[in-house]
Amino acid sequence: MNGGGIGAALDVAARQSGGEGFAPRSVDTQLTAELLAGQIELKPHPAWTLPETLGWREDPFGEVNWQAQFHMLRWLDPLRRNAANAPRGREMWLRVARSWAHANIDEPCTRWETEGMVAGIRAIALTLGIPLAENPDWILEALERHVDWLSDERHTSIGNHALWQITGLFVAASALGRVSVQQSAADRLEHHVLAEYDDDGVNAEGALAYHLNNYRWTTDAIRRFELEGFQLSEARRRLDGALHEIVHATRPDGLLETIGDTAATRLVGVRSPEVDYIFSNGQRGTPPQDVSAAFRAGYAFGRTGWGETRRGLVDETFYSVTWGPADRLHGHQDGGSVTYFAGGGPVLIDAGKYGYNKSEMRAYVNSRRAHNVVDLPDRRYDPHTVVRLVASSASDAHDSYLLEDDGYEGAHISRAVVFSRQDEWLLLVDQVVTDSPGTAIVRWHVDPRFAVRLDGRRAELSSRASSGFEIAWSADTTGEVVAGAREPIEGWSATGWNQAVPAPAVRVPLATDGSRHATLVSSGADGTSIGAVEESANGAVIEVRTAGGSAWVVLRDGRAPEVSSVYPSGWEDAASDVEARTVLDATAETALAAETLCTDLLATVGLDKESRQRGAVAAIGKAREIGLTRSWDYGLGSVLADIGEPNTWFAARRPSLLTDELEYRGKTYPVAHFSVGDPLRLEDRPTVHTFGTGPTVLSGLFLPADGNVLFVGFAGAVDRGRTSLPLFQGGALHASLPGPSVLFSDPTLDLDADLRLGWYLGTSSVDVHGVIAETVRRYMAAAATTKVVLVGGSGGGFAALQVAARLEGAAVVAFSPQSSVNDYHPRFRDHALRAVFGTPGPRREDEERLDLVARFRSRPVDARVWYVQNSGDRFHVDRHARPFVESLESSNFKGTLEYLEMAMGEGHVSPTRDTYLEYVERAARS
Repeated sequence: MNGGGIGAALDVAARQSGGEGFAPRSVDTQLTAELLAGQIELKPHPAWTLPETLGWREDPFGEVNWQAQFHMLRWLDPLRRNAANAPRGREMWLRVARSWAHANIDEPCTRWETEGMVAGIRAIALTLGIPLAENPDWILEALERHVDWLSDERHTSIGNHALWQITGLFVAASALGRVSVQQSAADRLEHHVLAEYDDDGVNAEGALAYHLNNYRWTTDAIRRFELEGFQLSEARRRLDGALHEIVHATRPDGLLETIGDTAATRLVGVRSPEVDYIFSNGQRGTPPQDVSAAFRAGYAFGRTGWGETRRGLVDETFYSVTWGPADRLHGHQDGGSVTYFAGGGPVLIDAGKYGYNKSEMRAYVNSRRAHNVVDLPDRRYDPHTVVRLVASSASDAHDSYLLEDDGYEGAHISRAVVFSRQDEWLLLVDQVVTDSPGTAIVRWHVDPRFAVRLDGRRAELSSRASSGFEIAWSADTTGEVVAGAREPIEGWSATGWNQAVPAPAVRVPLATDGSRHATLVSSGADGTSIGAVEESANGAVIEVRTAGGSAWVVLRDGRAPEVSSVYPSGWEDAASDVEARTVLDATAETALAAETLCTDLLATVGLDKESRQRGAVAAIGKAREIGLTRSWDYGLGSVLADIGEPNTWFAARRPSLLTDELEYRGKTYPVAHFSVGDPLRLEDRPTVHTFGTGPTVLSGLFLPADGNVLFVGFAGAVDRGRTSLPLFQGGALHASLPGPSVLFSDPTLDLDADLRLGWYLGTSSVDVHGVIAETVRRYMAAAATTKVVLVGGSGGGFAALQVAARLEGAAVVAFSPQSSVNDYHPRFRDHALRAVFGTPGPRREDEERLDLVARFRSRPVDARVWYVQNSGDRFHVDRHARPFVESLESSNFKGTLEYLEMAMGEGHVSPTRDTYLEYVERAARS
């Protein structure tokens, strides 16, 4: 033994005590009692009774995993951790560990003595046990042998086994004072991390559970090295991005997607603001800023959101796509596969992790037959295939991918994948070309909770707990459903160690002549379906029909699929662009130029058609010149519709508001138009009113009623895929209130097709809060009301409070509002600020428009405020409610505040109808 002798070894044991698998646990006392009673349970295996004498060849379950854990000796560690409270445990640890050393040190009796991971973990266990022995010479001798074994290149392991091998070598060498071995281990670990993790921080093992575990284990290994004075800065830097992938790979239910050898796994043992957000269901931490992420290692994940709005985290829709090598250590033959999660649970699933034995079920779970891919059963699939990502694209509205697979001999497979974030459908388009006729099948593996019914070219999925989903395909072929088949094995889902349950697999035959086969996965409830399919030598265009209209997906060789909201004329031309796919490099100057353009165009409303057409043509040319796109057009599409000159490139977000009637939710309302300063003429029937606000049109639905209180409603976040504009939120609720109401739609949403939350900010130079305040005064005068109650939740509550700051004596009811746009989730904040001002936030130069604290400090505010905050929404309590309430003590607030925290449910949820009406009516009576 080198170094400082027994004293130094004891110091190392004390420093290294703890860490992954060796840290104190709340169940240590119980585990100690079970071991002293002769019971050992090495999960996921059953408990086993220890014999009086161990021969170290025991294998009670015929499982290599059990044997490996048994020889690690880590199962003895509760006895060490609890030795001070249970002296008999110390004696058992010494007896069993010495028994292992006596049986194996001189002449190993099984392969587990020298296997890298097993020997590495055992080296740590023995090192930490040094303080238990009065004379630890035998432990130190055993560690000397472990250093020899773990250093021997003949015993070099791979993957996480190598990680534990290196870590155990280092810990044992540290206890023995062998500095040169320590340095060698440090070099090996640095090399291992750089080889196992790519520049994105993605691990190479091919299973998300192992990506999580390896991150934990590697972080812990680096910590052990640092405790002994070794710094592995390059390894730490390589791990920086690891949690980014792991977070994005987590489904809305908080579990990792079951890709590769992954069972149901939660994000335990790791911390970050994003992990805290997921683990707490949005109550703590910070949501990731991006809703999709693609990694070069072969994974892409996307979703509709992170539960930041009134939609709960678990209710978001999520998908995954895989590509890359088929022979990853813990990966499956899943290149090109997808999964789909919606309605609170998985819909399309991966087979998951079955076990590590050599059973038929294990072989099935790892095979292409168990994944959502194209299978050519008559041809051999090369197990070393690398499925390629040819191109990909992501926007606020859609994510798309093009994959190619040459794994089958004499065959080429391409798959296009498109996810619609607005309409929440997943479109897959497969193309198979073979060198001779043969059979091709695409399988869609459905979660076991669903029953599947075939109806023509679709499969209907239904369950008691979830709304219906649908898998529809374009080809005129008949599918079949297989579940729980044994010969051959098909239609199974792994649910635990060596456990599987029948799960429906929808099989659809494919042509192998190069024609394209489209499959659409959706809720199906809103009429989502595959429409026209057109093909040419250069590609294809596929129509996806939804209740809100059609989307056209254009496929071309070598390019990511593109999506258009109008039929893409000229799509056959390989050189044409269907839709701008890059993020606009917007500037404040762009926003101001677009605002002027839209304002000037609205001024042509009263001119003849020829003049309006000339104005429209000039505006469209100018819009393209300054860089406006179909998504961010600063409301140009809506303005073109308003003047009667709709355009297919800059499509309208809504029907024209400058008409005599408006169809809204199955009813026809008359429309009355007013200019700034015009007196309002109120009819005794519900009417839509419009007001010119420069480049946009402010609209409100007026609901007449008797009473001296005017109620004004504001809307929060909008699901743009399911909700059309204008949106007059709260009509059914306000119909029962004792006075007339006006419900304002947010004109800010006109600026960007994908904008979900605009806070009624207006445009770069038009502060719509002030416009609404003046408009409310006109309503009060016309309706002869003496009081006004402004009401809204979330972003609508922010707008209500902003307007109240300009209306002396107003009453406000705000349900869980944001108090600062700047301090809201960056994804929503930046989208809105880019749409309005041309640049993302935070934006301090317009602080009063964006922050209620600044607004209430800037002027005397005389308002009666009911701030009703959901106590189950900790983000809004801590980041928005309390800063605003506390600021009122030092502001110019002259009114009254009633702040209430009440339990409405977990997360950013809406108040119930009764709660809404209770506080609105209370404000009206005040």
